[in-house]
Amino acid sequence: MTSPLATPQPTPETPVGRKTGLVSPCVSVCTIDEISGFCKGCLRTKEEIKAWLKATRPQQLLILETLKNRRNNLNKKQGLRQRKITKRQRLKF
Repeated sequence: MTSPLATPQPTPETPVGRKTGLVSPCVSVCTIDEISGFCKGCLRTKEEIKAWLKATRPQQLLILETLKNRRNNLNKKQGLRQRKITKRQRLKF
């Protein structure tokens, strides 16, 4: 099972912008979290989702960069980053 915070991978269903050629970050898990205001699938806000199709390439690249930073920040907060397991930690299992 993949983490909902993993980088979205393009699928055959994912629309590619006609003007920009960029793949939408949508992963078809379209539910807005009431607390954070982010989509649980792609981590975009409602405003970012609405703006995607009309956005220029630089605007879409900015959204993608924002998502990357948002995902990294959430991973840090939730402790989901991959880390080395020391020999001592392995022995505890």
